[in-house]
Amino acid sequence: MLELGKAGAHGYPKGELPIVRDGGVVAVLRASSRKEAATADVGDREWLFAKRTGELPLHQQVFQLWLELVISRRNTAAVGARATAAVIGGTS
Repeated sequence: MLELGKAGAHGYPKGELPIVRDGGVVAVLRASSRKEAATADVGDREWLFAKRTGELPLHQQVFQLWLELVISRRNTAAVGARATAAVIGGTS
């Protein structure tokens, strides 16, 4: 399960919020000095969220990022489980 860590936790500066899963940081959220803007680091990808005319509000953009992260983690776990089952099935 993903959890929002406290600002400044896990070795990050005070203005950054780590996203934690099983005790490890999987993403970091940073607020921008601009109104309704933020940056999210997920793995080696950096996402910049900013409200512009005709775009989704910031909270909806962050929700979409969270959803993508959850689906990505689920898919990675499913592939790992299939690979493990194939190895076990092939050795018995």
